[in-house]
Amino acid sequence: PLDGYESIMKAKSTVSIGELLETSDGSTHTIAGMLTSANARTTRNGGMMLTGRLEDFEYAVEIVVFNNNYEKFQDVLEEDTAIVVSGRVDRSRDSFQVIVSSVEKLPAPAKRPQAACVHCSEEILSGENLVTLKDFLWENPGDVDLLINLGGGSLLSTSKQINEEALRELPKLLGECRISRI
Repeated sequence: PLDGYESIMKAKSTVSIGELLETSDGSTHTIAGMLTSANARTTRNGGMMLTGRLEDFEYAVEIVVFNNNYEKFQDVLEEDTAIVVSGRVDRSRDSFQVIVSSVEKLPAPAKRPQAACVHCSEEILSGENLVTLKDFLWENPGDVDLLINLGGGSLLSTSKQINEEALRELPKLLGECRISRI
């Protein structure tokens, strides 16, 4: 769930959750991760609070968001949301938690470009098959970059992108070839 968030999390955090576990009671830090559980409930005073579990790539920590802060940030405090929180470490009552003072939703990571490679022989991509492939690429535009590996270290880059459905059809069109993601 956190694929692609690595650099954003590192930039927004002062420590990782693992490093947070080594900090002292009362210290203030900023951490980032995926909110994997979020339980809102009414306090004895009639206000709202939330307890939740924030996970990064290796560790997890309990977070607590009290009344005023819960009201400010409740729209961001949903399960399976990547967030960054600032707060105070609390080691009282034989537990370890972060009392949250601010919450921010992490921006979605940039989409990685998609690419695929067609592995086939030069004989398969000669003459009429090459014209057929060219026409097929023009008829099926998409967002997957296409490379062609002719073996023996020959790698061709096409200037066209192909759609997912057409990519799956290429082995039927060309015959003896295979497709790999890169």
